Amino acid sequence: MPHPISHAAALMLAAGLSVTVLAQPAPTPAAAPAPEGAPRAPRPADESGLKSFDDVSKGFEKVVSTADGKGSYYTLYRRERDGGLLAELPAGFDSQRQFIAMTIASGETFAGLQSGDLYTFWRRLDNRLLLIAPDTDNRSTGDAESKAGVKQIFTDRVILDVPILAMGPSGRPVIDMKELLTTRARDMLSAGGGIGGFLGAGLAQANPRLAALKSAKAFPENVEISYEMPTSRARPPQTHVSLTLPPANLGYTPRVADQRVGYFTTVYRDLGKMSSDQKWVRFINRWHLEKADPKLKLSPPKEPIVFYIEHTTPVRYRRYVRDGLLRWNKAFEKIGISEAIQVYYQDATTGAHMDKDPEDVRYNFVRWIANDIGTAIGPSRVHPLTGQILDADIILTDGWIRGFAADYTDELPEISMQGMTSETISWLAERPQFDPRVRFADPAKRPGVIERLRQEAAAKEQMKTDGRLGVTGFGGIAMPTASDLARDPVKFEERLNLAARMCTLASGKGLDLAMLRMHMDIIGLELDAQGGAFTGEIENTRGDSVSVLDGVPEWFIGPLLVDLVAHEVGHTLGLRHNFKGSSIYTLAQVNSPDVKGKKSFSGSVMDYVPVNINVPDAKKLEEYLKQQKKDDTKDAKKDEAKKDEGKKDEAKDDKKPAAAPSRSTGSTLGPEKPQELGDYAQVDNGPYDYWAIEYGYTLDDPKKVLERVNDPELVYATDWDLSGPDPLVRQYDFTSNPADYANNLMELARYHRSRLLDRFVKDGDSWARARRGYGMTLVMQGRAANIMAKLIGGADLSYSKKGDPNGRDPIIPTPGDKQREAVKWITDNIFQDNAWGLTPEMLTKFTTDRWGDQGGMSELMQDPSFPVHDRVAALQIAALVQIMNPTTIRRVYDNELRVPATTDTLTIPELLDSVTKGIWSEIDKAPGQQFTARQPMISSLRRNLQREHLELLSFLTNSGVLLGEASKPITNLSLAQLRSIQDKIKGIVESKSAAGRLDPYTLTHLNEANKRIDAIINKVAIFFP
Repeated sequence: MPHPISHAAALMLAAGLSVTVLAQPAPTPAAAPAPEGAPRAPRPADESGLKSFDDVSKGFEKVVSTADGKGSYYTLYRRERDGGLLAELPAGFDSQRQFIAMTIASGETFAGLQSGDLYTFWRRLDNRLLLIAPDTDNRSTGDAESKAGVKQIFTDRVILDVPILAMGPSGRPVIDMKELLTTRARDMLSAGGGIGGFLGAGLAQANPRLAALKSAKAFPENVEISYEMPTSRARPPQTHVSLTLPPANLGYTPRVADQRVGYFTTVYRDLGKMSSDQKWVRFINRWHLEKADPKLKLSPPKEPIVFYIEHTTPVRYRRYVRDGLLRWNKAFEKIGISEAIQVYYQDATTGAHMDKDPEDVRYNFVRWIANDIGTAIGPSRVHPLTGQILDADIILTDGWIRGFAADYTDELPEISMQGMTSETISWLAERPQFDPRVRFADPAKRPGVIERLRQEAAAKEQMKTDGRLGVTGFGGIAMPTASDLARDPVKFEERLNLAARMCTLASGKGLDLAMLRMHMDIIGLELDAQGGAFTGEIENTRGDSVSVLDGVPEWFIGPLLVDLVAHEVGHTLGLRHNFKGSSIYTLAQVNSPDVKGKKSFSGSVMDYVPVNINVPDAKKLEEYLKQQKKDDTKDAKKDEAKKDEGKKDEAKDDKKPAAAPSRSTGSTLGPEKPQELGDYAQVDNGPYDYWAIEYGYTLDDPKKVLERVNDPELVYATDWDLSGPDPLVRQYDFTSNPADYANNLMELARYHRSRLLDRFVKDGDSWARARRGYGMTLVMQGRAANIMAKLIGGADLSYSKKGDPNGRDPIIPTPGDKQREAVKWITDNIFQDNAWGLTPEMLTKFTTDRWGDQGGMSELMQDPSFPVHDRVAALQIAALVQIMNPTTIRRVYDNELRVPATTDTLTIPELLDSVTKGIWSEIDKAPGQQFTARQPMISSLRRNLQREHLELLSFLTNSGVLLGEASKPITNLSLAQLRSIQDKIKGIVESKSAAGRLDPYTLTHLNEANKRIDAIINKVAIFFP
């Protein structure tokens, strides 16, 4: 099977194709040159009936791309008038493997992203050539009979066939390369990566008759071809294809993967092994790095990993991109290799390295794309037999830097769904009224969201039927069925590899940047009166200089970009995400002198770590800035007095350099970052990163490296662990105690809300800015709730094996007191009215900007009067689902058996009871005062929450919707909760002391709740012990 094409890359390829064929130098017999000026003797027609090359090549010119005219891998001939392209196959074509690598070069939102590759060879059949993909997923290292049996069953696959037009000057077949890369592109790419007709449907929009040849270059090692092929879209995409021979792998030894260290893998099934434990062979994906001089303790590499920073990268950011690339060199130095990674700037002004095409697979590029989307991706291409990384590119987009205000209506559904298993997602599909993706949408948009989710689910089901997607299992990862495995035994491993490559760190950095901008405005650090467009030096009233890049202090945006690039470089070195890395320190340690500025506050740069912002720090800065303003005022009065006395002829501001714009007195901070606590971003790679590089690239025995696997700083968990029970495995969490970080987020939310109207919204600003700012605080609150919810039914997981030094159990249930703390936290910070910090003054200002164009359509579609009840209810329902979904409750139930009966832990009865008490606390006693519709006994927000709680209990009483044996006790215990609520309701409604005191809202709400409970109980089949 060809090497897989990622899902994201497939989306981009759908609009067009870029193919590059890479090859090692192949000996090409040189034809004797004709005397200068002599006519070329016509070649006779081939004996097999083919036309002569002279006839076929009329109007074509040979492509020569080397200065010395040296022969190329494929010999290319182009025709200018219509972009025609002929190719004579390389010497030994019928016995060589080749790579076909594809990239979209331009005309697409994610132009430059690697789009897939094929591992193929040619085979001649009469006057046609077959392009064949060998089966690399099933092999045998056994006896001759085993190898013969594998070869008989797992045959190679024909991708397509093309006609031979003629025999070339060197006696090898000539094909129509334009036809192959345009008209036949759909066939080729639908076969590559196993994505079936999905890609073909996109290519069906292209018109190959209008394909224009943009470039054709022929080198001894590879040929590079680009076509622009119009589609129905306004921008015709330019697609690039490379053809090359894989390296000879001289001296390269594949390294066996170990699940305790997170690497992407190349996997195959060895059917020569008769043990199930041995038949699956997994190699880590890594570069071929070795010392130039093995005798030296620290030696440069024979061949370094070289990256070029594309000329499109803004000059102001280039050094930070470079620093992110080179930061990994310290890890390689620890294993004896110096300058393993080398970096060069491509520059259009000086012409440096402008001869190198970013799509050329011989070169590794960092590409900067101005598409206004927050994305960073670090894909690589590997040898399908060994796992050796052959080339890699990093795509950086500029959208995250523009993160002035994240759209919380987009962010909150993603945050709320994080960690949900396929079990819970399937459960939500049958009751969309509880799905956060539905509830966070405006009411008018919810039917459309429900329909979209239904179509997505139906598409997945169809893919299962077609064999293109296995059943969805633990963690929401596609699992192979038995029939899937029969067709494709490595489908699961490939899908896991590709899922991990869908890196969304940049979008999170954009959210962090938006938070930081709001934070700076609120504390009084007004950095740019030009709305974030300014880049340069700002003088403050003390005469200090603050460097600003695009309206953000350089001391902040620079390290953030370094951190982002280092993360993507880690992917190109073979590393997976490590979503447990941020848990190695407490919040106090992160902000201590022992960590600040000295080492990374996370165990791994491969985690998604949020910005470290603290309320105590903010308050210190706020007081500092206030004092500075007072001092500025005093100085201004003294200056005015001097003017009046004629002691000074010019104002102090007139002496400032012209290059520095005038600033408000809020810009009072010096060049140092104004933080007295910890670092905002990571200052280095983490200890896990150094250890992982040591395992993957050490020149010594890697098994010795694994002896440190249980070091507390080397904890590891990756993408498929996000849906597991480990509360420390999350994106954008922080520190070893989730409650500390959740409390910090809530303190920040309260702090920002209290200053939204007077600090965040400036004179001349739209009041829509206040609504956006409040939305950002909802993101903080939602992120905190999701972090705490995962403690319930949680367990600390480890990949530790028996016999490991300092071994531990692979599953350690979360202590009962930590789970109770989580339930109480959600009750206090999500279920209570005062958790939202809302006032009538705020709600009368939460409006939208209304522009009827593309830039304003998003807000134009929103209700200009803030739908407060819907927004609060959505977050409350999301929290309810997170702590009372089938998976979480089942985990609570199972954890009861994981600890001795004498050990305290949270149980299902206690969980359900605690949630009920937190939501229905108003009915614990009869009303002791008169309530009115304007001052009701139960507020509107709480009434909404109570209705949703009843509906959730109703679903939990329906045993048919739950999986496993936990459904029986959950049904009975949910019924008990309903009866308890009903008894309290009756006690209030029927109480003489309450007569006349209940407001109409509360009275009708309680009566309706009583009837709803009756209806639920009457239709439920009760399970008895």
